[in-house]
Amino acid sequence: MIMKRQQTFHPRRLLKLMRNDLVFRTKPLLITVGAVFGLLFVINIASVGSGDSGEFHSVFYALVLMIGGHITTSLSFRELHDPETSYRYLTLPASMPEKYLARLLLTSIGYVVISLVLYELFSLIAAGFTQLIFSKHHPLLSPFSPETGRIIAVYLATHGLTFFGAVFFRRLHLLNTILWAFLLMLAVGAATAFAGRIIFWDFFNGFFVPSNIDFIQFGEKLFSYMRSMYVLSQIIFYAAVPVFFWICGFVRFRETEV
Repeated sequence: MIMKRQQTFHPRRLLKLMRNDLVFRTKPLLITVGAVFGLLFVINIASVGSGDSGEFHSVFYALVLMIGGHITTSLSFRELHDPETSYRYLTLPASMPEKYLARLLLTSIGYVVISLVLYELFSLIAAGFTQLIFSKHHPLLSPFSPETGRIIAVYLATHGLTFFGAVFFRRLHLLNTILWAFLLMLAVGAATAFAGRIIFWDFFNGFFVPSNIDFIQFGEKLFSYMRSMYVLSQIIFYAAVPVFFWICGFVRFRETEV
C-alpha cells in the first residue's frame, strides 16, 4: 500500500525525519569518525613537539568541517537519484518541505554542532594522552573563538552550493559542483573587472592607463571602489549566495515529485 504524502508542514514530522536520518547513518558515521580521528590521533602524537602552538586543532578542525561537511552534503540525496530507492523516499509520509529542510538542517547547522562536539571530545582525549606520556599537549580547540566562528561561517556560506549540487546532479555530485563553482567564480571575476573598467573609464586611454594619470585621484577612487566591493562581496558571500542556492535546491527538489 502506498503511503499518502503529507502536504502540510509539521515540526514533529521534521524532527522524526532528522532522527531517522541520523539513526540510518549512525553506523557509517561512526566508522568514518573512527578512521578520521584515528589518523588525527597519530598526527597529533607525531606533532606534539610543537605543543605550544595553538594552530593544530584550528587547522585540522577546518579540514574536518570543510572537507567532511561538503562530502557529506554532496551525498544528501543519493537515494533521490537511484531508481530503486527514489520512489520509496519520495513516498515517505512527509511533505516535500519537511524532507528538504531535514537534510538541509542536518548537513548545515547539524553537521557543525556534531563535528564541534566530536572534535572537542577528540582534542580532550588526545591532550590527556600526550600529557600523560610526553608531559605536553596541543592547546584545545576553542569552539567559541573568532577563528572557529570564521571557519563555521565559511562552511555555512559555501554549504548552499554543495547542497544544491546534491539535488541537481545525478552523479559525481561534489566534482560537478566544484567544476561549476570554478566557472561561476570566473564569471564573477570577469563581471567585477568589467565593472571596474567602467567605473575607471576616465582614467583609461583605450585599454591602457596613460602616463600622465593623476595617481592621487586614481588611488582615492580605487580605494573607495575596493572598499565598496569588499563590503558587497561579504554580503553576497555570507548571505545572498547560500540563501539563493538553498531556494534553487528546493525548486529542483520539488521537480522530482512530478
